[in-house]
Amino acid sequence: MALALILVPPPSVSLHPSQGVSLGDTVTLRCHLPRPSAWVQLCQNGHLRSKEVSGRVQYTVDFPLVCVEKEDAEKYQCQCWVLEPPATSETVTRGAGGNKSRVPPPGISLSPEEHVEMATNAAIHCWNKNYGAAFLLHKDGSSTPVQHQEPSGGGTATCILFGDPSSLLLHPSQGLEVGDNVTLRCHLPRPSAWVRLCQEGGFTPCVKKCNVQDMAVFSFAITTWVHTGTYRCQYRLSEPAETSEMSDPVELVVTDHCFPPPGISMSHKRPVGMGTNITIRCRNMYQGATFLHKDGHSAPVQQQDPDGGGTATFTLFGLTPADTGTYRCSYHPKGFPFLSSPLGGSVTLEVAPTPAPPARESHGNLVVAVLRVCAAALVFGLGVFFILSARDLWIWRDGSPAGEKVQ
Repeated sequence: MALALILVPPPSVSLHPSQGVSLGDTVTLRCHLPRPSAWVQLCQNGHLRSKEVSGRVQYTVDFPLVCVEKEDAEKYQCQCWVLEPPATSETVTRGAGGNKSRVPPPGISLSPEEHVEMATNAAIHCWNKNYGAAFLLHKDGSSTPVQHQEPSGGGTATCILFGDPSSLLLHPSQGLEVGDNVTLRCHLPRPSAWVRLCQEGGFTPCVKKCNVQDMAVFSFAITTWVHTGTYRCQYRLSEPAETSEMSDPVELVVTDHCFPPPGISMSHKRPVGMGTNITIRCRNMYQGATFLHKDGHSAPVQQQDPDGGGTATFTLFGLTPADTGTYRCSYHPKGFPFLSSPLGGSVTLEVAPTPAPPARESHGNLVVAVLRVCAAALVFGLGVFFILSARDLWIWRDGSPAGEKVQ
């Protein structure tokens, strides 16, 4: 009998809301699955807490915890059964806020206190002498803590906000397919003890490089959809031994040829003059975000959501010769933000280096102009006639020819 070893990506678990939970609140633990599963179970500290059984459980399963108590403040995992060996997620720790008089909030201070210039480092000190083995630094508007620090012997933890975070670049940045090799380069402002690259969602583990001078290079082959997603990097200094914030995100999107390319059309077929506005329409049946590409540019020039009929409309205003080129469309199917359709057909825009000619007058406007000219000529003719008639009448009354002296 032959046995096949099948590696199943582990599920992940998230908490909603992720912070500010108090006793008596209702929270939801959501299991994110790598594929549809026969059943999913939620474990608390290794013990079964709840189970969801279905013929085809989809990609997420919610486990609500109603009116949480102190006993609920534990670590949670989820497992799924996909007709292969079960997969187990990483742990998520859930804490329930208690009575404020029993667990006092920590103190906080900022150094320097005054306004600082860009690229300057700042230190935030948190202290609590009687409680806590770790401090979490939160920023208003962010759903997760921005830093995690262990306190010193005096119960104080120091979080450093770096004025010069790392930057992350993806090569190549588009047109990637399953089987391609990809490189993520993390550029550093200073030599670092280590650099770490992480994928949001945790479908793949973080990878680390030590003793990096100015750039860390992470390369891998895209073998499955789990490699798609959002990546960030961060670094840790040796002196002082502090960890930077995460870099700005980079999205790794893979082209899936299962989705048909979109259609495309343009409002103008012939060369247009400078200053003209034109419209390009892209059509797809999957109701996903649609992107307009220009040949020779690495990033899309515009993004639009389609209307109810699946058509996205892109308008290019005040054209210049620099807008001349070939344009194509792609889309991300709804519900699959990191999968892309292939590029569709193309339209070619040609912008002449002269302004667009003024619009021609309509036939009705031309008739009105001719009538106005005729009316003006008639008024002028009548005026000359009356002047000559008045002159003849004056000569007749005088009884002598014009210019003859009267005796």
